[in-house]
Amino acid sequence: MSNNRPLKTATIQTFAQDEKFLGDEATPRIVLTIAGDVFFINQSFARLAGFEDNLDTLLGQKFFKLADFLEPDDAFRQSPFLFAAENSAFDGLRTGNHNIIFNQTNIQMPFQFDRIKSAGGVSYIIASALLADDEFTQTIAKIINKNDLVNKGQNIQNFLDLSNDALCSCGDDGIINSVNETFINLLEYGFHELNGRGFLDLVHPDDKPAARTSMQYLIRSGAHSEMIDFECRLISKSAQIIWMDWKHKKTDGIIYSVGRDITAIKKHELVLYRREQQLEEAEAIGRMGHWHWALGQQEFSFSKEIYRIF
Repeated sequence: MSNNRPLKTATIQTFAQDEKFLGDEATPRIVLTIAGDVFFINQSFARLAGFEDNLDTLLGQKFFKLADFLEPDDAFRQSPFLFAAENSAFDGLRTGNHNIIFNQTNIQMPFQFDRIKSAGGVSYIIASALLADDEFTQTIAKIINKNDLVNKGQNIQNFLDLSNDALCSCGDDGIINSVNETFINLLEYGFHELNGRGFLDLVHPDDKPAARTSMQYLIRSGAHSEMIDFECRLISKSAQIIWMDWKHKKTDGIIYSVGRDITAIKKHELVLYRREQQLEEAEAIGRMGHWHWALGQQEFSFSKEIYRIF
């Protein structure tokens, strides 16, 4: 979800219950996006609008379907309908006390309108029948900013999940804090299975001593470290061995790791090594050797058997 878009309407309802900010349910309150969509509405406001039994259906509805301003020329610097097509109907709203009339019940009441902006730069309109409802405004701002942090974190995670490299972060104790989707797919563990486990727990026993030395350097290097790299084998949940080329760096007490799956390269190297061994064995049996000279270059190479023969 982009930080430039309003948060889902259901999200703030959940946070509202957690923060217990409704408090005086007798006070009608509503929160709108800058486009005039209902972002939050309490039972008292819905009752005045004549929709007490359909509270959930009001989320995302336009404010002007519920109520209107008795003196729109005083409430707005420009007509809100001029900007409705641009999804900024309330951009010209003057903050302060404005009288509104509910379309279905014809009830008229004064409301205090305020504007807040989230840390992500998204503006919201808050309206309360309590003309000095600072606590409500501050609580809404806190909830919206908390939502922004949650969504920002999710945006970053979505971006990291696009990488073909395995990404992992560990605490100062080497315990895994977060991984991306590639890491999970390679090792076949769910995040809940990796959470709380050490990075070294996943390393092949034969590679643990060297990997432990590198990880201990990172852990003891203070808040920051230089980048280090090493190769090691990891063992997946299904006991598959995966060769990884790792780069690690510690920043602000967090160890960030980027791993590239080099299993196919290692298998290819092993095949070439075995063929070379077979060739050497065949040459030794036949007491034959081979040599190589690249034309135009002063470089010669001889097989081991050539050296033994001569």
